Amino acid sequence: MIHAKVHELKKVFRVHYLISKSAKEPHVKFSHKLLLFYAVECGLKVLLLQKIRGSTTEAFMLHRELKDKLNGKNGHNIKYILSYLGYGHFKLPSLSCMNGSSAPPSEYNQIWRYGIEVDFESEKRIIEELWEIVEWINRRI
Repeated sequence: MIHAKVHELKKVFRVHYLISKSAKEPHVKFSHKLLLFYAVECGLKVLLLQKIRGSTTEAFMLHRELKDKLNGKNGHNIKYILSYLGYGHFKLPSLSCMNGSSAPPSEYNQIWRYGIEVDFESEKRIIEELWEIVEWINRRI
């Protein structure tokens, strides 16, 4: 795993956020949804590092409560991070795929990275929640 510094995460949060925001039809463009997800993930990791007083993502691996929760596949678990930060009121349900699969919040990035077809209304609600989370993050960093 390559570790990022707080200032790098802040910078990329803003870049991903601004690119996602520039989409005229965000529910159609997979890349914009993917960047929205990564903006949320990076912003949440900034807030998490601030909470545990870490300077790089390596701090997650050294923290007794986080080391098993934010490694590998769990590194994308935005719902867990929100809960840890005390902001777990978001639903962020699993997203039903048209191929019969279901993606939990930690796997939304795979849906949009691979262009997997999903239930449009469910995805729309999730995207709206991700925008709310981004705005919440924006007010804190």
